[in-house]
Amino acid sequence: MIKKSLLTLILPILFISHSNAQDNVDNLPNFDEQSWHWGYYLGVNHYDFKITPTDLGMTNNDQLGIISDATIGFSVGLLGDFKVNDYLNFRVEPGLSYTTRNLTYHDDVMVNFEGTYERTDTIREIHSTYVNIPLLLKFGGKRMKNIRPYLIGGANLGIDLNSHQNGADDNTTGYEGFRTKTMNLFWEAGGGIDWYLPYFKFTTEVRGSFGIKDELVRDGNPPGTLFTPWTGSIDKLQTRAIFFVLKFE
Repeated sequence: MIKKSLLTLILPILFISHSNAQDNVDNLPNFDEQSWHWGYYLGVNHYDFKITPTDLGMTNNDQLGIISDATIGFSVGLLGDFKVNDYLNFRVEPGLSYTTRNLTYHDDVMVNFEGTYERTDTIREIHSTYVNIPLLLKFGGKRMKNIRPYLIGGANLGIDLNSHQNGADDNTTGYEGFRTKTMNLFWEAGGGIDWYLPYFKFTTEVRGSFGIKDELVRDGNPPGTLFTPWTGSIDKLQTRAIFFVLKFE
């Protein structure tokens, strides 16, 4: 499904961009001489979790007993670009990302805990709306006619508006209310291609985002006072994400 979504989105655009990029005319010849410029972007994301389990989060076969299932989400935002030199730019790209992830717990995890837990009650759905504030360095290659490849990397402050960090309910109440930390820090790296078109610069980019901190909020109020399968089986929960982004500058 991921491959089909990306191909449906990118192939028509790349065909048009490639046709323009190979034109004999150098489009926007002075574009990269600007001290700063702005633009916007939109794209799709694939958020997931890296799970580090406790001993109780493993199955009887010593396999990870918690499966993270991610879906395709949507991202949109603005960008500001500040020229440092001919090959280096500093960029700020604030935006919003919407995503949903499911955690599915194996029966072996549920029976590892004392208490009455329904074996069918093994899925926790996590909705996230991230306000992302990436601070990035863009390393541009040499422009070839109307095409310029680049690498990009930096740090991102992610604020999850749906984190439920301070919510009164925890995972014992059901599907809603799975709590994660609101403020998270990520490091990001990726690459892409700038396509210089007659009236604007169009960019295709793939970038990975990797959470640094443990995002899990333990069950109970205050957190950690209730030992349940849903958080007691996880030692560390960190976000991993892949973005495919289209930029217009």
